[in-house]
Amino acid sequence: MGLILFFIIFAIAVVSLSFLGNNKIGNGDIYDTISLEAVLIDEKSFAEPRNETEFRKIFEDLAGKLYGYRISLSQSKCPDLLLYDKQAKKTIRAELEYTASDFFKHKHQWDKVDMIICWHNDIEKSDIPILECKDKITEYYKNTAGAE
Repeated sequence: MGLILFFIIFAIAVVSLSFLGNNKIGNGDIYDTISLEAVLIDEKSFAEPRNETEFRKIFEDLAGKLYGYRISLSQSKCPDLLLYDKQAKKTIRAELEYTASDFFKHKHQWDKVDMIICWHNDIEKSDIPILECKDKITEYYKNTAGAE
């Protein structure tokens, strides 16, 4: 009985590892990997995000504190976030991107979002409002570094 159970567990492990091995990490899907630097971030150890996943973690942590947004929904499909703007008392459909131009590269549907939230705005004109977060978040961490 013990040997049969061992083989069943072994077979499940082999199938699982095989599936993971076939999941092409680095194929452009930003949700494949998460950097521990962003996940373990705090005021004392800020590291500028290197991709959308890292930026997402930072933004979600600071959305209320810095921007007055309450996150009602966070998902991987467009729109990434449903935000409640406490000041304007309205819901905002937002797509998070590392750079604003990624919104267009990913071919998201314009009518599904009210705002693009990005780490860096690298486009000059857009019919969709863009919130660039790099300066405000960097300043926040610079001012709170070492704070207890």
